Amino acid sequence: VFVIQTQVRAYLIELGPIGWERDQAVSQALANRLDLMNLQARVVDAWRQIRVAADALEADLDVVAEADIRTHPEKANPVAFSSNANRYRVGLRFDGPLNRKLESTIYRTELVNYQRARRDYIGRCDQVVQAVRLDVRELEANRMNFEIARQSLITAARQVELARLELLTPGAGGDSSTTQDVLDALNRLLEAKNALIDIWITFETNHLRLLLDTEALHLDARGFPSEDGSGLDPEPDPSEAASP
Repeated sequence: VFVIQTQVRAYLIELGPIGWERDQAVSQALANRLDLMNLQARVVDAWRQIRVAADALEADLDVVAEADIRTHPEKANPVAFSSNANRYRVGLRFDGPLNRKLESTIYRTELVNYQRARRDYIGRCDQVVQAVRLDVRELEANRMNFEIARQSLITAARQVELARLELLTPGAGGDSSTTQDVLDALNRLLEAKNALIDIWITFETNHLRLLLDTEALHLDARGFPSEDGSGLDPEPDPSEAASP
């Protein structure tokens, strides 16, 4: 009965699903990571700065129009404008790309800044992909280790039952060696239970780390992960959405 109870209790402990395959988790992280979005925005801004710097290297052709409206010099009326005293000027001003040292330096600087921002974005993407893949591998290893630890717990419970039967066997007479076997079996059972609990805690911790690395860890008002355990917001109820 003791072995059966231990086996039933051990199989009542279940590990939740990971939620994604390895490639799906990587795609989720690359699509939703906020730090990647910020780095991508910096790359776009750096590219725009290149376009602005390149525009400064081109020639300029401006249309210049000036008007000097004056009053009659012999009259004291400040609004007595005279057409004879007015002056008008219209012309073109051309600035050729012959000397653009400052603009060329700015353009080369923006090219360097763009390449730096691009490398930072690519490097961060590689780090995110590596972290997500490591999380998934650790979760798969934790699941296998959990099954092994569960079988070890059941085996330890059977060893305790066997040691107890040997202790109660007629003719044993409460031999110290048999009593020591029972104590050793109980210690191994306790170690097996602790190992099973440690692996379960490690799995849950790694699962939260995976949700954090994929930007899918959503918390409720109390600061705890969502009830579904996936970190994703539940779909809204159509009836609630239609209600005023």
